[in-house]
This record gives sequence, C-alpha cells and structure tokens, in this order.
Amino acid sequence: MKKSIAMSLTVGTLLVASVAFAQTDTMMHKDSAAMSGGSMMMHPPAPMILIVNSDGTGRLRGVVSAVSSTSLTVAAWGGPWIVSATSNTKTLGTNALSEIKVGDYVGAMGLVSEDAPSMTATIIRDWTTKHDAMMH
Repeated sequence: MKKSIAMSLTVGTLLVASVAFAQTDTMMHKDSAAMSGGSMMMHPPAPMILIVNSDGTGRLRGVVSAVSSTSLTVAAWGGPWIVSATSNTKTLGTNALSEIKVGDYVGAMGLVSEDAPSMTATIIRDWTTKHDAMMH
C-alpha cells in the first residue's frame, strides 16, 4: 500500500513539473515575441538571463526591443528592462551604443534600480556580432 502511494506521489510530481515546464516555455516564447517590425522571434539566439545580487548589482541578457541615444529596452525575464548608459559605460562587441539595433541580442551588467525594471549599466555587450561572426 505504501509503495502505491509513493508511486502515485512521484507520478503526480512529474506531471506537475511537466505542466510547469510547458507553461514556462510558452511564456518565454510570448516574452520574446516583442521584436522589431512586429516580426515574431520564437527563440532568442541564447537564453534570456536575469540575475540580481543582494548588493543591488545584476546582469541580464535579452533581445533589444527599442533603442535611444542613452538607453536600450531589453526584453528579458520578467518583461522589458530599461538599460541606461552613462559616459562610463563600456560597450563590447560594438564601438558604441548607437550601433546596437532592435533585434540584437545583448547583455548588460550594472546597478539595478529599486523602483522599476531598470539598470544603469557599467557594461553593455552586443552578442549579436559574435553570433553573426560564428555563423559566417
């Protein structure tokens, strides 16, 4: 009797985990669909990442959905993030923030704001250029 209860619990746990994984995968596809020109990108070139440390620093990776002269809007876990650049922000994979385009896959490290999903970046890396170079 105890074995059948344990087996039922194990099967139930696996079923719940499978459903949760399927829902997470579906949500990721919806989040990554906010791309340039209304085109739908089903899979970003690499995983979306969002890490926030206890000291308020963090890093994220995602796909650029908007660009201004001083910031990027990046579709990452949790929705859109505003990544602001300062004169001290280093750009990697590109010469300047102005070379990053909507649809590029980027990473950023910096200080996460307590008020909103935003970050003041110390480093912004355009991973698209590296990805494109590897593909050709």
